[in-house]
Amino acid sequence: MSRTKKTMMLFVKFVRAWRGCHHEITYQGSKVDSATSLVVLDAFCLWFCILRDVLCVSGVSANEGRLRKAISSFSDFDVFSVLKSLDDASACLLASVLEPVGCMESYNTLTLRDRGQSEDLIPLSCLLSPFVRRWLRQNDEDAFRRLREVYEFLKRLTIRHPLIANTSFDGWFEVEQSWNGVVPVPCKEIAQEWFPIEDTALISEYFSPHHGSGAVAEGHLSLGEKYLLNGWDDSINICLSELRWEKRPQLLMQEWYHLYPVVPSTCHSVSAVPKSYKVYRVVSPEPVAYQFFEEGGMQAIFRYLRGRHSGISRHYCVDTEYWNREGARLGSIDGSYATIDLSHASDSVSAYLVEYLLGETCLYPLLNLRTKYARFRNGDIIQVDKFAPMGSALCFPIETIIFCLITEWCVRKTPGANPKFWVYGDDIVCDSLIAGLLMEVLRTLGFDPNASKSFFNRSKTNCRGFFRESCGAEYLNGIDVAPKRLSRKFTGIGFDTDRSLPQLISMANDLFDRKTAREYILYELLDVSKLPILFDWDGTRGIKSSNPTNEHLDRRYNPSYQRDDVFAVTLARVERQDPYYKELTADYLQGVRLFEYLRIAESMQRAHCIFPEDAVTAHVEPFSLDTVANLGWVDPPDPSAP
Repeated sequence: MSRTKKTMMLFVKFVRAWRGCHHEITYQGSKVDSATSLVVLDAFCLWFCILRDVLCVSGVSANEGRLRKAISSFSDFDVFSVLKSLDDASACLLASVLEPVGCMESYNTLTLRDRGQSEDLIPLSCLLSPFVRRWLRQNDEDAFRRLREVYEFLKRLTIRHPLIANTSFDGWFEVEQSWNGVVPVPCKEIAQEWFPIEDTALISEYFSPHHGSGAVAEGHLSLGEKYLLNGWDDSINICLSELRWEKRPQLLMQEWYHLYPVVPSTCHSVSAVPKSYKVYRVVSPEPVAYQFFEEGGMQAIFRYLRGRHSGISRHYCVDTEYWNREGARLGSIDGSYATIDLSHASDSVSAYLVEYLLGETCLYPLLNLRTKYARFRNGDIIQVDKFAPMGSALCFPIETIIFCLITEWCVRKTPGANPKFWVYGDDIVCDSLIAGLLMEVLRTLGFDPNASKSFFNRSKTNCRGFFRESCGAEYLNGIDVAPKRLSRKFTGIGFDTDRSLPQLISMANDLFDRKTAREYILYELLDVSKLPILFDWDGTRGIKSSNPTNEHLDRRYNPSYQRDDVFAVTLARVERQDPYYKELTADYLQGVRLFEYLRIAESMQRAHCIFPEDAVTAHVEPFSLDTVANLGWVDPPDPSAP
């Protein structure tokens, strides 16, 4: 073992020893539960390893001694205070880009010595100071990248605490109540130009409802269970009528849905999922039946745009984020492009705005595919003005279209503006010349542009350069400075064969160039679990390695292939077993598989079919309503009903 490797292993053991000590962790003064405490300790252990990889680059022994001393000072701490201090330092680092080279006003905040910051972080200042000086005095982009990783790595750490849930739902209600009536929208004509109503037949042709793989309002259901709950109501029927679905040559889907009398729920469920240490993301999965048709609407929009039928196709590529990332890179070189960030974008798209802009376009039939009520876990039901909140299949394409329309109007309104811009969800990359007007229009329409995360300076005069970020790409003066961040799904390093193994392998591969942090994870995978895990070149079958010898695995010689075979652990899908799934008989599941095959075959392009009989047609009887009623999801059918 080399000296470098030995030193790294000693540091990993030191961090593990720190983790084993007693620590009292609080969140805003309130003690966290034991499970959350273990997750926080594992996250901080990884962060300490990141600090060694990022900061101990010169004079490793001296810096490592200071780092060990700083780690030892972490005993009992408030995790919110620590993460808030790092968050403030990260915001200050971005703000310092707009300061002139040599300005040292941010020094105390960046070295975590400022008043109001967590005192637990003060021992780290001696490690941060050299990099802060290199950035502030010499405009060193490498120092900027290292500091940003220190400040940002823990930002997505999810902590389960009632205070966070209450704050998240308060923000959701605040956005819902922020709409104050009708706002004149100036870009309706652009919508009619991009989506002419004459193209409704194309949307109908591309419309192919199906079930997705995600959760729905009824819960996490299998494909078979989703078909049991399928149905339609008046809103869905209006959508299908306006699409003139009964006149389509394909017969499978419309024959099926008319035979299915189950009326779906008109409420989407509201819940919270991990986002960061201070807020959850509020999502609203739609009922099964609505999500079934919304998936069809989403695919219709995507196929329409892929066919280049609309001018919006120049600004919205449905298959890749590349153009947003490339726009951010170009903007960081010369300041020509700005990147605009929005807060609560999905929840801020009101039904009125969407209906006003798209009500006279070829997309108007799809506007009926939304639920107008939200159900909370306590049983409360309220009416909402959001068009398609996060959790609806129409959320992403509709919000992208809305932001494209607004940006295009600003381009046409500004003489000399570059007509090139790109939008992907709530990430907007546009000409820096129109950024001010665009943010003003967005605020007028009820959106909330995040000024601290929007970058649009056009000159390097009296500043350190150009910083741009979009779709996860972050560039400073043309240099990639995107930091490593802890995953929102992080649940600790504690080993569990079912769930933690894939997460740990993925994390080790993501941290391939952060040797100490990777070694900390590998110690858990190999030395603690003792599982025979495979190493390979690219990480597709196991742990990524530049020299995958796999000497730690048992092997045998295979005379048939004249090579050595090794014995390694692999992952396999386990069929879900629950009280409902066992009710689905083999015949029923086979029928679902056949129906899915016919549905996919029906939706395929048949532009090159020579003979009419090449088209797939079928008549599928509806599934038994008695079976549905026995599962308790819907009321049994009334035999006396006509």
